[in-house]
Amino acid sequence: MGSAHRMSENEIDELRRRFAREAMALMERKGEEVSRTRLAAELGIARARIDAVFPEESDLLEAVTAEWFAPKLAVMDEVMASDLPPPRKMYEFFARRFILLRQNFRDDPATFNLYVEMGERYFDYARSYIDLADHYLAMIVAEAQGEGALPGLKIDEALPVINQMV
Repeated sequence: MGSAHRMSENEIDELRRRFAREAMALMERKGEEVSRTRLAAELGIARARIDAVFPEESDLLEAVTAEWFAPKLAVMDEVMASDLPPPRKMYEFFARRFILLRQNFRDDPATFNLYVEMGERYFDYARSYIDLADHYLAMIVAEAQGEGALPGLKIDEALPVINQMV
């Protein structure tokens, strides 16, 4: 790729995902967060190439967060697209994510804990995914209320109760 070639948004997005997955693999091997400098060195590519994809260090963290949440989003999207009745949909919404997270933990507890710690430190990056999960849950609650469940509770009252119970 010569300097005359300007990357398209699609090319940048693909590199962002690829480099984020490479950073995650490196984190899993090393057991620690990875900086843009370290990622470039480990991949044997110019730091400028990493900087073109991740202009700020936080951009790499956001991309790693997106990759980590991608399978969880896929599970939520699958449940939301289903024709299951609301009680079963709510069960599947939580159960399928639990099974996925439990498997992540069983596969590599140290890496799982690293991602959890990063999520706590960089909560702002994870917030949009958590908000989306709450939005989906609100949709399930509204559907359930349409069938007579949770009478007398407003959705914004039901969500924290449900999340606390789970």
